[in-house]
Amino acid sequence: MKYKFSGHETFACRALWLKKGIDYVLQEKAFNSEESIIDLGVGKNMVTSISFWLKAFGLMTEDNKLTEIGRSIFSEDGFDPYIEDIGTLWLLQYLIVKQEFASIYPILFIDYRKEKKEFTIDSLKEYLELRLEKDQFTLNPKSLEKDIRVCFKNYLVEKSSKTNIEEEYSNVLLDLELIYKIPRTENGISFYQLNITDGKRVPKLIFLYCLLDFIGEERAINMESIEKLLGGAFAITKTGIFQIINELTELHPDKLVYTEDGGLKQLQLKEDLDKDAILREYYNGK
Repeated sequence: MKYKFSGHETFACRALWLKKGIDYVLQEKAFNSEESIIDLGVGKNMVTSISFWLKAFGLMTEDNKLTEIGRSIFSEDGFDPYIEDIGTLWLLQYLIVKQEFASIYPILFIDYRKEKKEFTIDSLKEYLELRLEKDQFTLNPKSLEKDIRVCFKNYLVEKSSKTNIEEEYSNVLLDLELIYKIPRTENGISFYQLNITDGKRVPKLIFLYCLLDFIGEERAINMESIEKLLGGAFAITKTGIFQIINELTELHPDKLVYTEDGGLKQLQLKEDLDKDAILREYYNGK
């Protein structure tokens, strides 16, 4: 993984920023232009942050070109430009973990999940510091802690005297409730936990789209890989992943087949499934 723990200028992603940023790119304007502050109606640091989040969610490439999924969801005639559907939030969650542009998301939901059931900001920070030291990656500890706090702000609101409630409640991934604060403290230190479930909260067609996107051009994929990325991104148990895969193979028996051979558990794609058609089916059926 190419580590990146900065670029958001300590701003969590606000829900309307993604649409605002997509519109700006569609107008063929540049985030580093002098007019960007006026055009977007935000400060210079927020302009930088909007650009960062578009890339982190895989909606824009590193050379500032919109991706297919960015256009499909957030263009004026897109499926859900104002993020009114919970399925869009799950799709964004998959994308930010899969992209690995913002390193803390895949690390937290895939790797750190296996380490601790409960954690604090300090314990997560210590885990990251040890990992980065092992990989010979140098980062200011304060920058790392800021990145952790920004990540948490995308998922939960922590009320305090300094909290701007209007701003905090506009952060994009809050409704997924993937991180929650445990009702206990030790020496004033708060504890957190990932909200790991059986995955029934994730719309099946959104899960299928993400699965097909993950499979790509391959005709088979092992279940361990599915458990790692999709189970990680969506915080789903191993049993939950198998249940969802079983339901999908029942829905598409001629195209998706689950096999076990010599201990190797695989999902095979016998015939093409058009992921874009699956996405259209989800949104058009709402």
